[in-house]
Amino acid sequence: MSGLSVSLVLAAVFAASAISGLLGMAGGSLLMAVLTLILPVSAALALHGAAQLASNLARAGFNARHVRYRTVGWFGFGAFGSMALLSFVAFQPSKAAVFIGMGLLPILVWLPPRLIPLDAARPTHAVAGGFLATVMALAVGVSGPLSELFLVRSSLNRHEVIGTKAAFQGLCPSGQADLLWRGPVRARR
Repeated sequence: MSGLSVSLVLAAVFAASAISGLLGMAGGSLLMAVLTLILPVSAALALHGAAQLASNLARAGFNARHVRYRTVGWFGFGAFGSMALLSFVAFQPSKAAVFIGMGLLPILVWLPPRLIPLDAARPTHAVAGGFLATVMALAVGVSGPLSELFLVRSSLNRHEVIGTKAAFQGLCPSGQADLLWRGPVRARR
């Protein structure tokens, strides 16, 4: 990787962290877009997963007293279920698929609540959210808007949403490393 590429990646990580810190959203999508433009998709997914894992776990730690741990547990059940299921699949998305997925994901936020009444505080919804968000994280590298959809329609207050979402998102990127390691290993056999 050239010095210019390294500089762009570092600037993107800093900008994504600043945006996520200020707005609580959109930084991960911005980072994934920049990384996908600069790097091969597999490298972009792995680097994005590592950066987001560190960022989200730090944010969850700072907001630990506001995290709804029971909800995170149910979300984790779904997240690890999808990782287990997808560990049998060798999947490498194209750059086009990553950008299409990232472009379509924010549209979910605009779905009327009466059509899809999601609530992360309900265990079945949290499991479904964990499963779906991790599938999206593994497929296109981002899942924040999907996780937000389950949280913003719940009874959680602002601080609980921020802390719980950070914990949710801390679970999703760990799946990227699992799939990127297991998928190619199985594909080479």
